[in-house]
Amino acid sequence: MTTNCDNKQINAVKIGAICFTLFIGLTTTFYAVKRAKSSVAFVLAGIYAAGQFIGVACLHLGWASDLALMHFVTDKYPVGPLICVISILVTQMASAQAKEEESAQTRTKESPADDEATMRDSLLMSQSISMPEENAKRSDEHTFGMTFVVVMVVHSVFGGLVIGLQTTLHMTVINLIAFGVHKGVAGYALGLDLKKWDIEFKKIASCCIVFACSTPLGVGIGMGVLASANMKVGHIIAASFAAIAAGSFLYIAVTELNEEYRARRVGKLSVLVTAFLGVSVMSVIFPVILFPGNTTHEVMCLS
Repeated sequence: MTTNCDNKQINAVKIGAICFTLFIGLTTTFYAVKRAKSSVAFVLAGIYAAGQFIGVACLHLGWASDLALMHFVTDKYPVGPLICVISILVTQMASAQAKEEESAQTRTKESPADDEATMRDSLLMSQSISMPEENAKRSDEHTFGMTFVVVMVVHSVFGGLVIGLQTTLHMTVINLIAFGVHKGVAGYALGLDLKKWDIEFKKIASCCIVFACSTPLGVGIGMGVLASANMKVGHIIAASFAAIAAGSFLYIAVTELNEEYRARRVGKLSVLVTAFLGVSVMSVIFPVILFPGNTTHEVMCLS
C-alpha cells in the first residue's frame, strides 16, 4: 500500500520531477522556436494551468502549510495564512512595478514628436542616425527580452523549490502535476517570444537550455535544504515556503485569468469552465486518485 511518508518514494518522485521538467522545458521551448504559433489550444492550456495553480494554492499548499506551522510553531495564531497574505501583497507590488517599467519602455518607443519643428529636425537627421536608431531599438528589444527570460527562470526555480521542499508524497505528486503542466505552457510562451528576436540561434538555444534547467535546479536545492536540516527545521522551512508559494501562485493565476477575460481570445464561459476544470482536477488528485481506499495516510510526516 502506498504510504505518504516513504522518503524513498518521495525522493523518487522528486528525481522524476527533475527529469520530467527538464524534458518538458527543452521540448516546448525548442518546438515553439522552430515551428509553433499561438493558438486557441495554447490559450486554453494556459487557462487550465492557471486553474491548477489556484487549486494547488487553496486546496493543498495553504492547507498543508497551516497544519504544519500550527504543529511546529504555534496553534494560537494563523501564521500560515499571514505568510500567504504577505506573499500576495508582495507579489502584487512586484507585478505592478514590472508593468510600470514595461509601460514606460513602450511609451518611450512609441511616443510621437512633440511638435512640427521636432518632426522636421528628426526628418532631416534621419539619414545620418538611422543605423544607430535601429541598433538602439534592437538593443531595447533584446534587453526587454532578456528581462522576460530572467523572470521566467526565477519563477521556474521558485517552482522547483516548492517541489523539492515537500515532505509528503501527496504534496510532491500534486506539485509535480501542477508544475509539469505549467512548465510546458511557460516554455511554449517563452519559445514564441524568443522566436521574435533578431539574434543568432545559438543565443536563443542558450536561453532555452537555461530555462529548462531552472526547475530541476530548484528541485535539487530544495532536496539539499531538507537533507541538511533536522526534522523540525525542515518542516518549518517547507511549510513557510509553501505558504509563500500559495500566495504568489494564487495572485499570478487570478491575474492571468483576468487578463484572459479582458483579451477575449476565447469566450468568457470557456475561461470559466477551463479554469474550473483545472481546479477540479487538483481537488480530486488527493485523496481520491493518489490514495484510493486508504484512510490511514498521514497529512504530515512527523518522524
